[in-house]
This record gives sequence, C-alpha cells and structure tokens, in this order.
Amino acid sequence: MSDFELRERALHLSSFIIEAPAGSGKTSLLTDRFLKLLTIVDAPEEIVAITFTKKAASEMKTKILERIKNGNSPFTEMILKRSQEKRWNIEHDLSRLKVMTIDKFCHNVVSQMPILSKMGDKPYITDTPEKLYEESVKAAFQDKDSIEDIKIVFSHYDNEYEKINRRFIHMMSIRDQWKPRCQALSQKTNSQIIHESNAYLDHLIKPIYENIKASLKPNQLNDILEVLQYLEYVGIRKDIELNNKDSFNFDIQEIPLWQTITRILFTEKNIRRGSMTAREGFHNDEEAKAYKDKCLKLPNLDFLISIRDIPEPIQESYAIKLKSIASLLLQSEKKLRQIFRQRNTVDFIEIIEIANEALGKEDAASDLLLSLDYKISHLLIDEFQDTSRSHFNFLKKIVDGWTHDSQKTIFCVGDPMQSIYKFREADVSIFIETKKNGFNTIPIETIQLRDNWRSSPLIVNEINRIFAHILPKEDSMTEGAVSYKSFISAKKDFHSQTSEFKFHALTFNENVDIDIEESKYVSHLIDTFHQDEKIAILARSRSHLSELINYIRKFRPTLKFNAVEIDALDQHQSIQDILSLSYAMQDLSDRIHWLAILRAPWCGITLNDLAILFQDDHISTVWEIIHDNKKIDAISSDGRKRIQRLVDVFEDAFQH
Repeated sequence: MSDFELRERALHLSSFIIEAPAGSGKTSLLTDRFLKLLTIVDAPEEIVAITFTKKAASEMKTKILERIKNGNSPFTEMILKRSQEKRWNIEHDLSRLKVMTIDKFCHNVVSQMPILSKMGDKPYITDTPEKLYEESVKAAFQDKDSIEDIKIVFSHYDNEYEKINRRFIHMMSIRDQWKPRCQALSQKTNSQIIHESNAYLDHLIKPIYENIKASLKPNQLNDILEVLQYLEYVGIRKDIELNNKDSFNFDIQEIPLWQTITRILFTEKNIRRGSMTAREGFHNDEEAKAYKDKCLKLPNLDFLISIRDIPEPIQESYAIKLKSIASLLLQSEKKLRQIFRQRNTVDFIEIIEIANEALGKEDAASDLLLSLDYKISHLLIDEFQDTSRSHFNFLKKIVDGWTHDSQKTIFCVGDPMQSIYKFREADVSIFIETKKNGFNTIPIETIQLRDNWRSSPLIVNEINRIFAHILPKEDSMTEGAVSYKSFISAKKDFHSQTSEFKFHALTFNENVDIDIEESKYVSHLIDTFHQDEKIAILARSRSHLSELINYIRKFRPTLKFNAVEIDALDQHQSIQDILSLSYAMQDLSDRIHWLAILRAPWCGITLNDLAILFQDDHISTVWEIIHDNKKIDAISSDGRKRIQRLVDVFEDAFQH
C-alpha cells in the first residue's frame, strides 16, 4: 500500500501504532485523526492527545483549531454541525480540546482522585522543588535509624559533605529512574549483588574480548603481554599487576588490565597514539624503543575504546556500599514524600508515582474513570518511542477494561529510530512490545509510513545506505534494539546536477586540538560555496558549535551567521562591557566591573598603566584612584588622556 492509502487506513475507527520516520508528516496525521474522531464522539473531551512537550501540545491545539476555522479539512463541515447540535462551541473554546503533556494529564487525574491519592486537596505543582529536595536529604542525613548507612556512605565519599549533599539532591530529581532498582537492591544479599553484577559485566565484556581474539594473532597478544611485563618492571606506571601472568584469560578479572592497555594505546580523546613517552611508562632508550614499536605495529583496535566505560568487577565491600547508598536514597525519598504531603505540593515525578500507586489498587482504575469530569474514549500518544515505563504503566491502567469491540481506540505515533531520551528512562522496547503484544488488552495494528517530505532523494538514499549497516538487522525487546527501516524521499523539486553527498573523514595527531582543527576545516569548507548560498551546520550538541563560533568571530568576522539558542547574547564581549558599565554606575565600590570599564574599548588603558594605578592600593575605590593626581601622573600620557575622557563622561552622567 502507498503512504497515502496507509494514512487513509490510519483514520479508521481502530487502534493503531504508527511508525513514522523523520519528515513523514506525523503531526498532520495526528491532527487528521483528532479531527476525524471529533465527527463521532459525543463530547470533545472524550479524545485525549498526549504530547511530549508543552510546545507540541500548544502547536497541535492551534493546528486543530485553524483547520476547523479555515475549512481546509474534509471533516470541518461535519465537526461544525456536530458542535452546533451538541453546543460544544469548539471553534471558540480551546479548553475543550484535551491536548496535553503526560505530566499534565497525570495531574488532572490525581487532582480528581484525592482520596485514592492521599493528597487531600488538589496539590500544587512546583516547578522549583530543589529546596524541598534539599530539606528531605538533610532530614535523611539526620535520621538516627540510618546512622550505619550514613557512616558507610560518608566514608565512601571521604566525608565530603557538600559533594554528598549535592549528589543526593540531584538524585531526588531523577528518583523515578532509580527507585525500583534501589528497592530491589535492598532486598538482595551481598552475594546475589556480586553474582548478578559480575554476570552482567561478563555479558558486556564478551563482545569486546571476541573482537580482540579476532583482530590479534597469538604473537601480537604475546607482544602486548611482553610490553606489560616491561612496563611493570620499569615501574613508572602504578596500574599494572601481572602476578607472573603468561597469557590472557579473557575474563571479567582482566577488565582493569585491558583498560590499562587502552590507556597506553589511546589518548584521553580516544585517538590512537603515534608515539610513546614516559607518560605511558616507557624509558627513552633502545630497550624501550623495541617495546614502543610493538605497540605501534598493532592493527586497528578502536573497539577497545568501549572498555573504558565498563566498571571493574565488584567485591563484597562494594556491595555493602551499594546497599547503604540505596537505603539512604530510599530514606531521602520517603522524607520527601512526607514533606510533599505536609505542604500539599508535588513535582511532576510525584504525580505519576501517586497516580500509579492509586490506580494499582483493586477497582481503582474503574473508580477513577467514573470520577473524571469527562469520559475517555480515544487516546492519542505522540513520540511514543520516548515513553518511560512508569508513564506506560499509568496509561495501561487508564485504558484498563477497554476491549476491541468497545468503540474505544488507542493511536500511538513515533519513530523508534529517533529514541534519544534513555537518560530519562525512555524505553524504546515499549514501542516494540506494543507492536507485538498490543496495548494492555487492546489488539493494535501496525502501520509503517515510508515517505519523507523533508529531504532530497540524494540524502535519503545515502542515509539508508549508511544506517542499514549501523543499526541492528532485527528488533529486540530484551536488548531495546531497533532495526533500521529504510524510507523514501517524496520531494519532487530535486536537481541531481546541483546536489551531492560527501563524507569527510578527518584524522589528527594526538597533540592537536581537535575542536580547533575541525572548526578550521568547516570554515574552509564554507568558502567553497557561493557567497549567496544559505548554509546549515548541524552538530551533536550546542557545545560542539562553540569552538566554530569562536573561530569564525576571530578569523572570519565578515561571515554573518545565526546561532539560535546557541550563541548566547550575554557571552558577547560588547554585552559584557555594557553590563560592567551598568554594574559600575550602580556601585562605586564594585572594583571588578570598574576595572573592566578601564579595559573596555571606550577607555582601553594598558595593563602596565593598570598595574601602576592599583598594585599598591587594594582599599580605595577605582573612582577615588582615578581622581588621585599623584597616581595619574605616574602613568603614561596616553593613559592620562584616556582616563580624563572617561572621568568627564561619567561626571556628566552622574550629574544628570
């Protein structure tokens, strides 16, 4: 079926999960689905659309209303007729469109179930819960029942209270991510923790060891061992203990040893070393040269870099520390919940926690649905690939009792290949699981869109070619692995003669600043384009563009660019000078900003003159010093002229 036919299919009154690649128009499909459902429901509130962000919710509401008002939807006439018949007034009342984030939806639910949630009145959602986190951690640290755990944790962190306090406060802000794990950990024996942890380490290290065996011949493995024996004998490095080892065992106990080998062969920036020095543990003599050559002649071992992030096997002492940390974290979380109830305040994490706990009770879900101001018949979920397990459990309870023939539907849209929020517990395996098993008790049909309306065939074809080799061949629920699904460019205005796709592979010596060299390269690449062309530069994160921006400002000042939410205004030198001027005029004793004024372009006295004026006087204000004729006479004539001009301007400003 074509994408057009599939999109038509997706508007039928059934439950679907839509795999929609980038540029496929999933937002317009969600909007169409919402509009179609408005033609059959008794009230707009029966349709609930869940978005990932507030911005997405606002945009979707606006699009729905625009399409109703402008009449550019095949469902407009029927919606307006139904609105008039049932007195919805939907074309003027946005509040009747239930489009919201999952957090907002949870809050609506919790606020209507005060008895089940044990929160009493409608709780206040705070956007700044940090003070409450700090209070809960402080209370946990003062709890006498936790004294043994406190001793162990503080000993582990060298009794650095500020460091421990800061980390625990941060952990409160992500407690939904660790709470189930800590609860499970606290129920296990030390031997269980050690066994399970080391079994997982074995699972992680096995593919790396297989690569080592496949890449290195026996004589090369022996060369590495000889290098390690030499380095242990020389004694410059303190991280090698071979204990008369004469071969590699390739077990988890050798993880620290292979991490040492990686540090010898690669720089901190993961670049293969081109030379070996005393920093790597080698002497500068003929004997050392033979061992250095053994290292330099080894084949490509880039896969070793991944071993850096694998922890060492844990011992019983560490298992004890883990349990104490888990216990103290759970105690802090318990104190936080008490504070929340006392203040009738919650954060977004607490809302989903309360909702899941309340709905976990027998008949709670059905009681809740009866108590809501509106009944839910249709649930639409955007960016489904970024749904967390706790959110998924909540949504499953909301639709508990729905059946295939109840005229109630689920509609999930997303692209598992774009799942990037694992750090906040987004679980892409939920997408795979739902495709296979349905949504709770509801069978669900999978539709895979393939058309991309955003990119040219050249880009799409190259992306298909490259990523087919990068992503797994098959989906895996247990691994959270997503297979690559190729897509097709639907753009018609494409000129192959003026387009090309190039891959630029850059290599650098270990002593080179990679960020600066990349910035130079990109800057020179820009010169190859016509000056009137519009150029977009994409990077992995904002921080990766900062060096390029600095380079362009310094060496290519005539090159104009826009860096939205990347090039911070307060980082511009001219803005910093204006701020210094403002602060200085507000406070004559603000020495730092007054000194900044003297160095700013409008004054610009030399560092030598600054030293003469201020090196022996750390008490007087700058304003007093630049009025001291004796000190002014000691500086250069150019400095005197500059300061006099500055004083005249300021005196005039102060008078007016």
